[in-house]
Amino acid sequence: MENPTQQDAGGRITSQEGELWWTTESRTRPIGSLVRCFPATAADTWLSIRDTEGQELALIRNPETLDPDSRNTIAPVLHDKYHVPVITKIVSVTSSVEGKHLEVEVEEGTLTFDITGESDVDYREYPSVQFTDRSKRRKYLIPDAASLDQPSRNLLRQHLRSRGRRGRGFR
Repeated sequence: MENPTQQDAGGRITSQEGELWWTTESRTRPIGSLVRCFPATAADTWLSIRDTEGQELALIRNPETLDPDSRNTIAPVLHDKYHVPVITKIVSVTSSVEGKHLEVEVEEGTLTFDITGESDVDYREYPSVQFTDRSKRRKYLIPDAASLDQPSRNLLRQHLRSRGRRGRGFR
């Protein structure tokens, strides 16, 4: 790794035909992934730029110091990767052999996703409830289950109880 924290040495991110590229004064390399080093505690700092093999090309302390074109290039990529949609209503929950299929309303509209079962529902921060889509591994969040409308709370209690909770806390 060639002194990856030297972002001021002319490093910039461009997009060509849907691919991201990291360019410095000496070379241009394809970007395999952008990884927030501390997504939960410092989401707006420390961005690792990695090549297609996962090797770090650069470590950016503050992405806001990148040039405007680089920031505009990475903004939709980071949003797509790290945005956690907030569930405002549970429309339906259906069971299948593979698990459960949820139709929910989020701030951006209506969407559907699948979970394997209760193992994809995280109640550790209850009343906040987090779901993980089984195929895309995208996370979805209910910030406060008690603030959902009654039909949504009923669906949550009926179909998505975790072991040991027995629906307690949902009114």
